[in-house]
Amino acid sequence: MSATTQHIKAKPLWNKQKLMPWLFLMPGILFFAIYVIFPIFQSFNISFYKWSGLGEPKYIGLKNYVKLFGDRAFEISLWNNLKWLVLYLLAIPAGLAIALFLNQTVTGIRLYKSLFFFPFVISQVVVGLVFTWFYDPTFGLLNTILTSLGFAPLNVLGDPTLVTYGIILAGLWPQTAYCMILYLTGLNTVDPDQVEAARLDGAKGLRMLWYIILPQLRPATFIAFVVTVIGALRSFDLVSIMTNGGPFGSSRVLSFYMFEKALSEYGFRMGYGAAIAVVLFAIMASTPVMKDPRGNLIYQPRPVTIDEELLQRIASITGGQYFRATDNESLVQIYESIDQLEKSEIEGFEFYRYTEHFSIFLYLALACIGLELLLNFVLLKTAF
Repeated sequence: MSATTQHIKAKPLWNKQKLMPWLFLMPGILFFAIYVIFPIFQSFNISFYKWSGLGEPKYIGLKNYVKLFGDRAFEISLWNNLKWLVLYLLAIPAGLAIALFLNQTVTGIRLYKSLFFFPFVISQVVVGLVFTWFYDPTFGLLNTILTSLGFAPLNVLGDPTLVTYGIILAGLWPQTAYCMILYLTGLNTVDPDQVEAARLDGAKGLRMLWYIILPQLRPATFIAFVVTVIGALRSFDLVSIMTNGGPFGSSRVLSFYMFEKALSEYGFRMGYGAAIAVVLFAIMASTPVMKDPRGNLIYQPRPVTIDEELLQRIASITGGQYFRATDNESLVQIYESIDQLEKSEIEGFEFYRYTEHFSIFLYLALACIGLELLLNFVLLKTAF
């Protein structure tokens, strides 16, 4: 390293560029803390009480959790949630397949993309009503097709063994469209040079997809995985619209059963409902963060190095100054201090700042969805 090497001067910790974003975020952070974070901890506290939401709560310790393990309806709801969690992930490969099919330049391709994306735009209530009519045993399209082919009609929503799978299929329709859009966006960022180099080496078909395309789609896959898991665990609206938990409670999921016990006409067992919400939180928090084959987090920053040649290029742009850089933080400072240097010119530069701490915020976000429904109603009841 040349003797003229200089270190980047330390910047003030709270300058305008660092302070202004926090000022803009502060109102949202306050609302999030008051209406989401605080109710989460309040839910844990309520789960230790017997409370109708109106009178004086009575502390009963872990009795609500003990009752859960002997509750047959809770077991059915938990098993149905596991079915949702596994089968709902089929939206990811289905969305990838449709995205690969639509990722071509032909006449009218934008219209086709809009038609495939349309299911995600419409409301879940509309999706539930459409599939309720589709499954209708008297005039539904499904049974019309079955009878025309010589098969016996099926009462999907009236059969305890089929109802959960029928609702999951209804949920896959819009979720696949969302995953498709994520992958279409990711395919636009695929490096064409790598694809061309792979073709020259003889790669095509599945080998091209597995070794060249999919590794560059990891960010899209990560987002699709997280959003799909969230959708599977918050499957309340479709169950409520299509079956209302029936027949005989066979299509219940944890979020719907929590609503039944805490807020429905025959419920008002706030402590028991909060215990169900805590179990749902535990399932969400145990969702694994996606890793690559080497066991590293997908968004974990990779080690970077800058050689003498690159320092010479930086020096030519910055008027003869050198910068020492041995870690990501120094690279970020270099990036901020050199306006003329494009990000793409620094080989190996990774600007992803996600680390293992990202999983903490992910778990909190997943937990908020499971608990927000119950806790907002709890606050509403206590206000009156």
